[in-house]
Amino acid sequence: MRNATVRTLRPLLLSILLVFALGACGTQGPNAPGAVAEPAAPVESPEDRVKGFFTTFSEALNDPEIGEETRRAEWIDRLTAYSAPDQQTAARSEIETTLAEFGGFDIAELTGQTGLDVRMEIDFAITETRLAEENGDTAKVELLEGAISMKPVGADVEQLGEMAAMLTQEVPISEFFGEAGDESRFIDLQRVDGVWYLMDVFE
Repeated sequence: MRNATVRTLRPLLLSILLVFALGACGTQGPNAPGAVAEPAAPVESPEDRVKGFFTTFSEALNDPEIGEETRRAEWIDRLTAYSAPDQQTAARSEIETTLAEFGGFDIAELTGQTGLDVRMEIDFAITETRLAEENGDTAKVELLEGAISMKPVGADVEQLGEMAAMLTQEVPISEFFGEAGDESRFIDLQRVDGVWYLMDVFE
């Protein structure tokens, strides 16, 4: 069975941006970056690997320099490393597009302003998972608990006025990944040379 969760992260991210944008309109009417860390050592369990992917994805989105091509390329390399080796070429292209679109999103435009030092911080906090299946070199992990939080950050956040509070949200993962037991909660993995890789990432 092909995994329906991770391969939808690009439209998921865009839908998240749309949700808080529309929510704000409806209501009206981090530290300095360091070097991108190397991928984790190949001793992780399937569950560790899944959590690591979402943590890395959040770190990439929240890097203040994600709009810079060189910096973005570092995150693309790191995220691509979570994808199965025979899928990395396709995954790289999709990840590159996803991060470029997010990096180019100007939250200040929602208020009719431009040139503000404001960006959206998005955190995928997957707090509990379950190893639903492991058979030889394949595994399936279920996302059980977690939340997706969003808030505007930056030197000019106060210039957003009341919209800053409207754009600050936290929703359970069920809002985007469905209820417990749904197919979209499961992530397929494959082990290659002792390393677990996520299947169909950003397909």
